[in-house]
Amino acid sequence: MNISGVEVIIHPKSRTVTLSTHADPIRLTPIEHRILMLLLDNPNRIIPHPEMMLKVWNTTWCGDLGTLHVHMCTLKKKLPVLTIESIKTVGYQLVIP
Repeated sequence: MNISGVEVIIHPKSRTVTLSTHADPIRLTPIEHRILMLLLDNPNRIIPHPEMMLKVWNTTWCGDLGTLHVHMCTLKKKLPVLTIESIKTVGYQLVIP
C-alpha cells in the first residue's frame, strides 16, 4: 500500500514492515503488529481506547492506559512515515490523506 508517497509492505508471518524509504525491514513486536493491523484496517477512524484494548489485548479493562501509550509511542518511532494521531482521552487514529 502507498501512504503519503511511501510504499508500505506488511509481512505478517515475520511481523516486519518494509518501507520504500528504508533499506532494512522494521521488526515489530506482536502487540505493535496487532495495533498496526487494527489501525490499517480502520484508516481515518478514531479507534477508542476500550476498542483497542479489546482487539489488541482481548480485555475491556482501561484503568491504566500507560501500556497502550508506550506501545503507540514505540510504533510511531519505528514508523514515522505513518501519521498516527492521539486523540486525548478518546483513542488513536491513522490518518491517510
